[in-house]
Amino acid sequence: MSDKEVELAAIEVAKEYGRRALNADVRDVQRYNLGWDLEFLLPDGRKELIEVKGSARQGRFTLTRNELGAARSHDNWILLYITNLVRGSEARVLRFENLGADLPKAALNALAWDVTWGMLPYEMIEIIPK
Repeated sequence: MSDKEVELAAIEVAKEYGRRALNADVRDVQRYNLGWDLEFLLPDGRKELIEVKGSARQGRFTLTRNELGAARSHDNWILLYITNLVRGSEARVLRFENLGADLPKAALNALAWDVTWGMLPYEMIEIIPK
């Protein structure tokens, strides 16, 4: 499966989990770039903000700066990690609550950093045409 296929399959499994297991009204909010993908409106009136990650097997997942910020600022932010999304296998749903508070820095492996270069001292080098 391609990464896009895994992502789409994970979203569908998460939606089905929300509807069947939680009896939730499920809203897809991916297009708004909020730091979560779905909202589960539960029968008791609570709302869960659901970030969905998927893996064909059980690999690592990436949290964006936006997602991590949302996890740390919303007590109702929940990560659903959908694993085992290879064809012919039964998907697994791993639910992580309170991730913003519980995520140890040791679990975060930075792959890159965004540098705001204008805040750093620098020297402008002029290119002299030949």
